[in-house]
Amino acid sequence: MLKTSLAGVRAKKAVLKMKHKFKAKLRARPKNLKLSEMHEAMVAKGINIDKEDLRARSKSRRTLGDLEDAQDKLAKKGLDLSSDEDVIEDKKMNKEEVSAREGRTKAKKRPRTKSVQAEDYAERQ
Repeated sequence: MLKTSLAGVRAKKAVLKMKHKFKAKLRARPKNLKLSEMHEAMVAKGINIDKEDLRARSKSRRTLGDLEDAQDKLAKKGLDLSSDEDVIEDKKMNKEEVSAREGRTKAKKRPRTKSVQAEDYAERQ
């Protein structure tokens, strides 16, 4: 009788220990780092970074969509400029060039007209 009760107590104790371990693993840990800790970690890795630049970047949240849009914009800009020699200093000609580039990038709208004539429909009998 004593052996069975001791075995039951030990089993309950083991279950409680397992619950305690699982509960500890479910707890959320804070992921926010202090600016000084982040700066020290980067310097330790060998990355020389300005603390103020890091502060400015950490305050502006950028989503994946924002990053992809910026990358697309940069790629379009790179494809649009053929060389640095094409840069025009004259303001009037520069405005014309910019408007021409905008015209190429904007989608042309087709005029809405009635495409189907009444005579095109089959007559019902």
